[in-house]
Amino acid sequence: SRPNAPFANWGFTIEFKDIPYEIYYEYILERFTLVKLKLSLEDSIYLQDEAFRCPETINRICAYIMLKNSNKTIRANDINASIKSLIEASQGHYEHIISNFTLEEMAIIRAFASKKKITTPTGKEFVSLTNLTAPGVNKILKRLINRSIVHKQDHPKLYYLSDPLLCHYLNNFRII
Repeated sequence: SRPNAPFANWGFTIEFKDIPYEIYYEYILERFTLVKLKLSLEDSIYLQDEAFRCPETINRICAYIMLKNSNKTIRANDINASIKSLIEASQGHYEHIISNFTLEEMAIIRAFASKKKITTPTGKEFVSLTNLTAPGVNKILKRLINRSIVHKQDHPKLYYLSDPLLCHYLNNFRII
């Protein structure tokens, strides 16, 4: 510890909670009405969950839906098709991201993509997906969390890929 470092003992952690489904639903509907799109609360919840409730990702998916559709009701199959088209258009971006990972890191990232959200990443079931040891997974997991590739949520305790579209990319365009 360096007590004289510029940011030592300064500041505090801010945790942003998930925006309630209903509030985000109203926000989405407000924008969708501009192009005469309709969306049920059930399909809005599906969209938000597919985006891991990440506002930036939700907004990107919604913007893409608005760009490609008008005057219709959006359903889960439209959401899935939009996500797939959005990431297909960004394949080079995701390939570049993937090229920066080691084989061991990719084993863990692929396991996260296949399971989406994990409660015990050093547990037997998850570790078996990686072909690594539990201590090896733990060491690499810390690195991935530090690099903001994996998000660690405390309440409830969950681990998942920070970029939901990377997760979809791996599931749709890469063999897992």
